[in-house]
Amino acid sequence: MSAEAATEKIKNALTSILGTLSVVDSSILNYDSVDEGTKIALRNLYERFPEVTDGEEEATETQNNIHAKLITTNMRLSEAIATLTERNEELSRQVQGHQPTVEMPRPSPTDTDMPKPMPKVTKSQNPIPIKPTNPSRKTLVQRIPANPASRNHPKRLIIETYPLIPAARRLIGPEVVDRANQEIQRRSMASKVTVMAVMFSMSGNVIAIAGPGNEATDLTNFADIIVRAIDPEFIPERIESHGDTQRFKVKLDRVPTYNAHGNRTTPQEIHEATKWSYPDFKEMTQAAPPAWLGSEENIAKQRTASVVFSFTKIDEAKQFRAQHTIFILGMPCHTAPYEERPRPIYCGRCGSLSHREFMCKGDCCQTCTSPDHTTAEHPEEIKPKCINCSREHEAKSRDCDRLAKILGRPSVNPPHPAGGATPVNGPRKPRTKKTIGEPAGEMTTVYYRGTQVPESDVINIGEGIRGPSSQWLAKYHQTMHAHWKKATARPQETSDPWRKWGGPVIDDWDNPPDERERATQTPGAGPSNHQAERSHSPSQN
Repeated sequence: MSAEAATEKIKNALTSILGTLSVVDSSILNYDSVDEGTKIALRNLYERFPEVTDGEEEATETQNNIHAKLITTNMRLSEAIATLTERNEELSRQVQGHQPTVEMPRPSPTDTDMPKPMPKVTKSQNPIPIKPTNPSRKTLVQRIPANPASRNHPKRLIIETYPLIPAARRLIGPEVVDRANQEIQRRSMASKVTVMAVMFSMSGNVIAIAGPGNEATDLTNFADIIVRAIDPEFIPERIESHGDTQRFKVKLDRVPTYNAHGNRTTPQEIHEATKWSYPDFKEMTQAAPPAWLGSEENIAKQRTASVVFSFTKIDEAKQFRAQHTIFILGMPCHTAPYEERPRPIYCGRCGSLSHREFMCKGDCCQTCTSPDHTTAEHPEEIKPKCINCSREHEAKSRDCDRLAKILGRPSVNPPHPAGGATPVNGPRKPRTKKTIGEPAGEMTTVYYRGTQVPESDVINIGEGIRGPSSQWLAKYHQTMHAHWKKATARPQETSDPWRKWGGPVIDDWDNPPDERERATQTPGAGPSNHQAERSHSPSQN
């Protein structure tokens, strides 16, 4: 259907609708032309029935509204008809004035040798940055955990005891949670605080998870009850509790480990020197005092080391990181991102990296893996042995191969000379070549297939070979075995190398060589040439 026909069809439909609306409008307008007698009768009816009067007034108002809407619709339809008529005339003029082209344009060839044009890439004025799916460990990111068992959840309360609860007494389970909830209700009858779970962190601190409708701050006043529910006989010197809030850490490198007097630099000295060098540091909230990054033994051997600063707000950590250079005890120290790395989890009872304390089968020495004594009572005459890699060091040594695999760093132990890993039970003993029988006197050698080899090696050829299963092959196997034993003592001086070094060629396999020689020898005759050669062979002298 052409555009002109479609326009004409729409025009006719609108004209029909306009005619229908005109008829309705005229019928409403002619309502007042009712005769006077009918109006008097209606008026008397309204007086007898007052409720009809109200309906008549409402109907009159509705009629007036409909009449006004019909007038508006009529005007809009008239405008639409005029617009469509004008558009129809314009399309008619365009169709009449259109002339066909003389020749259609030729398509461009696609099978030419010319390279295809590259599509033009237009850069967007508002590019969308592509963010990595997994942020780097060095990036400061605000975590919002959904699982209460995850780190930094508002329901997690960390309880630090001094000293720590012994590893053998770190019990968890339903009985611990039940005792804790009963003691909390006994202390405060009106309190609705409950404990949902109790566990331990890698450093040995107690982690209590608040129940439904509670936060970690609600359990702060009941930290001693939770510790007593774990071990009623354990009495710590001091108990500290705080919520498991996220810590934003920044590393400060090249901090001097010794001060001007030759003493070890303390975290308090580093804190005061940082406030003096960087005044904005006074207004920042720290989650913990500065801490050395490394063990005391390694830090004592170095002139400079790294220090970790912990902040409670991510904006303050980024501000401290952007400072770049901070002077500590007269030395320029540089800020750097702190990278979270996996920490090894040792069993507190045996020092294993494969399980935790509640899954351990028994206590043992973490120096030599002996169950007869504790780690503190380890005797010096017993060599150390690692429970994780079986090398000669204690379980928590930095030289452990299992620890290096967890941390993702190369092993410090030398590799095996053959290219594989060094065995954990010590170097392998050298293999000794087994000999079959003891040589009597000097070892005799013979020529076998062009090579001088010991006589015992040739004689034993074929002894370890399994015999054939078929009966018709058994006699050939036995004859060949007897032939190879005697072949070295009587080589044939022929032009064929196989006959020369491999022994005589046996044509009759049913009779051994000795029987065939006796059969061919006449009675009373001397020894055959073959027997003479055999009697003068070097092996018989």
